[in-house]
Amino acid sequence: MTSTGRRRGAVTRNDVVAGFLVLAAVAAFAMASVPDTTWPLADTRLTAVVVLVLGLTAAVVGGSWRTAASELAVMRPLAALGGLAALAAVITLITGSRVVLAVLVVLTVVLWLLATVHHLTTRREPPAGGDGGRG
Repeated sequence: MTSTGRRRGAVTRNDVVAGFLVLAAVAAFAMASVPDTTWPLADTRLTAVVVLVLGLTAAVVGGSWRTAASELAVMRPLAALGGLAALAAVITLITGSRVVLAVLVVLTVVLWLLATVHHLTTRREPPAGGDGGRG
């Protein structure tokens, strides 16, 4: 905690859960990329749906919807990357392109990394009462 009463951000349980969701998206892509696989998600379009759902779930779990108004300027680049990821998902669903699916996976990982770094570097107000909720 600093002299202003604000504490540095930390990786939360939600950040870890979001990380596992993104890891699952990468694993689904990796399994679908194995040639001649019998993996149920070997279809590019189905894998794109799985990656999209896991990525969106990671964003919700990570707390992207709880962004304070003061942080909106910081979130604009992340929102732009999220828009590109959504576009990549739509293109993958239409074309079945493995290359665009790979772009979707990379964007999902980058979004998670940037959000986690943002959580680590953002100063947050302590809980009401000033004692960290203990007492």
